Amino acid sequence: MEPLLAGYVRHQADERATAVTSTAEEYGAKARECDERAAQMPDSYVKEQLLELAKKWRTMAAYEEKHGR
Repeated sequence: MEPLLAGYVRHQADERATAVTSTAEEYGAKARECDERAAQMPDSYVKEQLLELAKKWRTMAAYEEKHGR
C-alpha cells in the first residue's frame, strides 16, 4: 500500500475508534471527503484508491438510508 494511502486509512481508523460512524449523513460526508482528497491528489494510484473508498462510503450510506439501524 502506498505510504500516503496507508496514512489516510490509519487516520480514518483512528477517527472511527473515537467516534462511531453510524448515520447515512456521516457516511456521505466521508464519501465527499474522499472525493475532495482524490481531486487534489497528483498520484493516480492513490487517487483511484480514494475514489474506490468514496464509492464504498456511498454504498454504505445508501444501505443505511434504506435499512437504518
